[in-house]
Amino acid sequence: MPRFARPGIVAAAAAAIPVVFLGVFFAWPLAATLYRAMFAPGLAGQTTTVSARAVVQAAGTTLGLAGAGTALTLLIGLPAAWALYRRRWRGSRTLAAALTAPFVLPTMVVALAFLTLQRDLVPALGAGHGLPAIIAALAFFNVAVVLRTVGPALEGMDERLVAAARTLGASRAAAARRVVWPAIRRSVGGAAAITFLFSSTSFAIVLVLGGTRIQTLETAAYLELTSFLDLRGAALLALVQAGLVASVAMGVGWLARPGRYAFTHAAPLRPIARRRDAAAIALALTPAALLTLIPLGTLLAGSLRGARGPSLAAYRTLFGLSESGGGIASSVAASLWIAVVAAALALAVGVLAVAAAAVHPGARWVRALTVGPLAVSSVVVGVGLLVALAVPLRSWGSAGTYGLLVAAQALVATPLVVRVLAPVLDGISPLQSAAAATLGASPTRTVVRVVLPRMRGALSSAAGLAFAVAVGEFGASVFLARPGAPTLPTAIMRLLSRPGAENLATASAGAVVLAVIAGAAMMLAEGTRRQRA
Repeated sequence: MPRFARPGIVAAAAAAIPVVFLGVFFAWPLAATLYRAMFAPGLAGQTTTVSARAVVQAAGTTLGLAGAGTALTLLIGLPAAWALYRRRWRGSRTLAAALTAPFVLPTMVVALAFLTLQRDLVPALGAGHGLPAIIAALAFFNVAVVLRTVGPALEGMDERLVAAARTLGASRAAAARRVVWPAIRRSVGGAAAITFLFSSTSFAIVLVLGGTRIQTLETAAYLELTSFLDLRGAALLALVQAGLVASVAMGVGWLARPGRYAFTHAAPLRPIARRRDAAAIALALTPAALLTLIPLGTLLAGSLRGARGPSLAAYRTLFGLSESGGGIASSVAASLWIAVVAAALALAVGVLAVAAAAVHPGARWVRALTVGPLAVSSVVVGVGLLVALAVPLRSWGSAGTYGLLVAAQALVATPLVVRVLAPVLDGISPLQSAAAATLGASPTRTVVRVVLPRMRGALSSAAGLAFAVAVGEFGASVFLARPGAPTLPTAIMRLLSRPGAENLATASAGAVVLAVIAGAAMMLAEGTRRQRA
């Protein structure tokens, strides 16, 4: 960033909006949740129905599912990372992009895909056993984390190190243990920690696939609020969840530190895949490919299922075009414009926070503050907003409800916007701004003519990611959306709560539409970024 005459004042002005936004919609609701959990009585003076044993059991279930999901993710992701990034072969980049695309899908889409798969292809399990489907769904999401984290470490390691070990008499197993593993150990630990973090906050997946039978901290808080009207119990469970996620997030930061093994800065020498490697590559990629394709294919087939074969009846019902009516087209429209406003708000907050930290080093705490919503579950965000702001905004009617939904979705998307923009802004050489100033450009003109052109691609990616995250947000929206004005994910959940094959098909159609909207936003943003690059 260029040097302003009074950088402290400029940084303070830029940081004002992020600080106020996070203070009102994150810090205050979190403090209100803490007060409600520790001191306030329940509804009408009743004490909470949550016991210490129930909290311990829910925490144990959360940790157990996250651990099992992490183990399955590593079991599938590590061989796939080796096949895609350690060997060079035609089509590896395309397949890597395809396997990482599910990470941006809304959780409701993935949950419904595995619910359909469980009911159709694994009928022996029945509807009462959701554990295998939950663990598989967690791996579906997080294989992309392993590929994106471990893959570059494998790709950047010089093959000459392995060749030297083999020349000195080491076997393939010994070379992998003594050379490859030390080089990727830190990245594997970081991928495992991030996967564990995401797996412990998969509210929609557990709720849809496990129902009331499998209670994590998030689903237990949801049931306490919706079934027993115990706001204090929900706040207590949400607070425990926040502490758990914050502890895991600290572990992520420690494990994701760079290791002592540096990669070469020159072009890495990756071996070209030979015919003898084809079987090993196919064996390594098959589990990841099946895990990605089968659930999505089953979801699409379920949305086209009719009484007499393939049909578009579910889509006609979804948009209210059938004779029975009852569509949720209003939820689709509401989700779109709420997500647009939330993405714009998240982008504005993220840009100002990053700019404040770039203008003055003393304002870097503002950028760190924006990561706060990422360190807690979206359920905690929803409960906090409900505890702190639902009553003051009740007099606003539907406008207050929509305002809370926009704030919740923007809070969830803001940390991702900052993570996209900050590295790009930090990577701009200060010599460019100095050259512009030498040629007579003012700081404002330098920002417009030098900094913004370098940031346009990152801004497009951040906007697309923020919209995709906002339109599929469920954890906070399920607490804030009213029955008459649900978002698309909450409307899908309500369809699933109704019996009948027609409602399931309509919910599947809604999930397909949601996936198309999120995917199209990401593709458009990525295409814009590449075109500008």
